[in-house]
Amino acid sequence: MPLDKTPWTDETVMPWGAHEGTRLDAIPPSYLLWLYEQPWIREWPGLYAYLKSNEELLIAEREETTDPEHTGGYSSYEEFREDFRGF
Repeated sequence: MPLDKTPWTDETVMPWGAHEGTRLDAIPPSYLLWLYEQPWIREWPGLYAYLKSNEELLIAEREETTDPEHTGGYSSYEEFREDFRGF
């Protein structure tokens, strides 16, 4: 489990996934909302707290899409973990 106890902000850079290297405030709300809805996201407490604090905004701005580009392309937590071992 990651040890990210530091609060995440709009300026925090995403360390993994489809938007790796992108500031959180530049990531599509639909992707952030998808992350927020994943059961494993609580393993990232800093990111989860950021998403929780922006929940209403994310829902309001969400684009209805099933495009894998916006969801990171992962159909399961196991698939995610396979790509990002070590986190």
